[in-house]
Order: sequence, then C-alpha cells, then structure tokens
Amino acid sequence: MRIKKLYLAGSIEGLSYEEATDMRNKATDLLSDIGIQALDPMRNKDALKGAKSIGHDKKSGYEMQEIIARDITDIREADGIIVLSGDHPSWGTAMEFSFTYFVERKPVFMISKDKSRYGWAGFLATKICSSLEELRDYLRDYWR
Repeated sequence: MRIKKLYLAGSIEGLSYEEATDMRNKATDLLSDIGIQALDPMRNKDALKGAKSIGHDKKSGYEMQEIIARDITDIREADGIIVLSGDHPSWGTAMEFSFTYFVERKPVFMISKDKSRYGWAGFLATKICSSLEELRDYLRDYWR
C-alpha cells in the first residue's frame, strides 16, 4: 500500500520562522505516528531562520513563482491538505484550499478552534478539527 501524503497548508507570511515551522514540525511528527507523510512548504527554507516576520521582502533563496510552483507540485502529489491556520486565514492558504478542492478534487482538513465562523471553508472542508491531535485520531482510520 502506498504511503499517504498530506500537504501542510497555512499562514506563513507575517510569521516568524519559528511560528511558521513549529506547528508544521508538530504536524509532521503526529502524522508520522500514523504512517502519513507530511509535505512541508517550509522545507529547505533555512535562509529564513531567525526571521522575525516572513514577507515578500525576505529572501528564501527562491522567487515567488518557484515557491508557488513547488507548492502546486506538492499539492498534486499529496492525497489532500491540512489547513493548519484555520483561525487565521491568508490569501495563499485560500488559494491552496481552492486549488486542492476545486482543481485536484482532494480532501481538505482544517484545524480551527472556532468551527462556526467559516462560510465557504466550513462548508467545503472535509473535516474541521479543533487540534492536531483530534485530526490525527480522525485520520488514523480515514483511508481504511
């Protein structure tokens, strides 16, 4: 059986390097525990270490077109995505959500403590969980 993969969508711009990577590292570990591989858009972005606020002016070593092209490739390779920042929407995350749902026709899982405030996202998300742990428990049996 092929290993399932999930792309880790969510806010990056405006966050520190640590903020952008901490939840993704935790998600990677929790998914690994149940045999799912995480595709992390922050991988190989060591040039951003120490950044207090990641933005278009910060140099990751890549042009924006390269970053987005890799994100699209990852989403196409993935079996779905996890929106890690459901309580803090961003344009990039909305595009990843839309591309996954409407173009790739794959499941979108979202982490949000406030499940009541999302119109489109709440309607289209396959599952909204209040924590990574809750989502891990849900995903344990999702593809079985």
